[in-house]
Amino acid sequence: MISTAFLWCLSAMTTMSPAYLSPSTTCRNNCTFFTVQEEFKVNRTLIDPSELASSMYFLGNLVFGQMYCMAADRIGRRPVLVWSLIVSGLAGVGAAISPNLFLMLSGRFIQGSFFSSITMINWVLCCESIAFKGHSYTSVLYVWILGYCIVTPIAACFPSWRSVQLITSLPTLFFGVVILLPESFGFLVTKKKAVEAEKWMQRAQHWSGRNIEFDILNTIKVETAKIPEETNLLESLSEYHDVVVAIINFYKQS
Repeated sequence: MISTAFLWCLSAMTTMSPAYLSPSTTCRNNCTFFTVQEEFKVNRTLIDPSELASSMYFLGNLVFGQMYCMAADRIGRRPVLVWSLIVSGLAGVGAAISPNLFLMLSGRFIQGSFFSSITMINWVLCCESIAFKGHSYTSVLYVWILGYCIVTPIAACFPSWRSVQLITSLPTLFFGVVILLPESFGFLVTKKKAVEAEKWMQRAQHWSGRNIEFDILNTIKVETAKIPEETNLLESLSEYHDVVVAIINFYKQS
């Protein structure tokens, strides 16, 4: 629970960082922070291109976020979460060392595409691995606001957009490499993976120091009795494509 809660802190850091990377207002007095606008000599117009550092982040989530969530329902929470952490971290580091604005925005786009993975899939993995009575306590431990607060002292100590982008991205990459989280118990039961689910319960008994009575086969039978037949990943992606096309057509007509 603590590990998954910490991921929300990391996600908040990359979400909040554009407030310092490319601020919407120009600093006039005692300015020491080196922004994206100053780095790439971006001229302010009706739309400030450098401010897209935030917009591209959420555009990436809009385009690809749901796709990763569907993949997590098919291949597992843990592999999708680990993949998301590593690629998001690499994209963030790439954005920090990018030689031009286009590559920086591309890195932010890729980084943002994993926002739902690192937050929502992470939340589901935690909730599927603990008792129902612990769900209310989980929301207290998910320290999203801590990540918001950390960005300000980072920007104060390292007054450069490249430094802030790098420092807020590296922990995500590191956590993805060393993550030790198991697959969620709920996913193992839903996919009828009795052997893995039993090993999961044995580890839970070992670390909790308590003897837990369980019948994995009966649990799987009960929990999967009312689950409808799921479509494969390709069919789900096809449905997702249809939804995206419908949304685009709606905005074209409006």
